[in-house]
Amino acid sequence: MPPWAVAGLGSQAELLTHADVVICGGGHGMVAKTLLAGVPLVAVPGGGDQWEIANRIVRQGSARLVRPLSADALVAAVNDVLAAPGYRAAARRAAASIADVADPVAVCHDALAVAG
Repeated sequence: MPPWAVAGLGSQAELLTHADVVICGGGHGMVAKTLLAGVPLVAVPGGGDQWEIANRIVRQGSARLVRPLSADALVAAVNDVLAAPGYRAAARRAAASIADVADPVAVCHDALAVAG
């Protein structure tokens, strides 16, 4: 395994606090957790909505998409994300933007209070 890679079991939230980049399929759950942690990604989409999500995070600037997948392409994408500070900056902007989103539970409580 290359020196930049770590594999094994652990809490995603805890692991993300130590990650410089995350390689994933581009599914909503992992992408959301990774961006909330302000960590850039390398997406290797498989099917379903992974392509759409991967393309969105690429356009947003926080990720590289790798297809077709090869060892050389994956290593090049990881090295690019690690070397170019713009990916991390975009991921941190995404994390900061969550402050602009209203807490849906609080909104529901407020709506119930207003409705009486």
